Amino acid sequence: MASRRRRKVDPDLILGSQVAQGLAVIGDRCAFLIIRDIYLGSRRFEELRKRTEAARGTLTSRLKSLVERGILYKSPYQSSPVRYEYRLTEKGLDLYPMVLLMWNWEHKWGNNQYLPATLSHKTCGKEMTPVYRCTVCKKGVQPQDFSFSAGESFDAVKKVPPRFQRRSKSKQEKDGYVGPQQVSVLDCVGDRWTSLVLAASFFGLQRFDDIADAIGIAT
Repeated sequence: MASRRRRKVDPDLILGSQVAQGLAVIGDRCAFLIIRDIYLGSRRFEELRKRTEAARGTLTSRLKSLVERGILYKSPYQSSPVRYEYRLTEKGLDLYPMVLLMWNWEHKWGNNQYLPATLSHKTCGKEMTPVYRCTVCKKGVQPQDFSFSAGESFDAVKKVPPRFQRRSKSKQEKDGYVGPQQVSVLDCVGDRWTSLVLAASFFGLQRFDDIADAIGIAT
């Protein structure tokens, strides 16, 4: 039987894509947690530190990066001494669909005590589940419904270079695997490399070497 033909994807198509561009900004566990918790109403440093369980230095660094990249801005809430809280910019507010889909995944597959148990749509007053719909036909869309191609301006997009990034272990990993009900969405997409591996899978890559070549990750 003839072997299946290996699928090739131009590495630039992934590393220069909107996925990679976005992950360069928010592609780490702590940044995801900060954005999630600010959406849930926690805006002050100590509140965020308690909810994210991040070390002070790590939290300070991520907040500074998110401010510099235009996701958050600092708003003073006390004058003597000056203290700030962190709020979402318009650019940060546009991340809301991502937060909704993270909630949707956790509601179905995870067990996250920090997230609301239900969502309500204020317009109709009913409980809701967020879905993606086509802007033309208005039907819900699934991964198998998509095709893709590089846009006309693709060559002008700066490719996000691969970088070494050590992934810190979650508490579940340190304590040992305790079952799928304990998995968090951030265990799957909580750093840039795991997210790019998933992106490669959505581009149709299934073999180890093809994925490694496409995203430039070390073995």
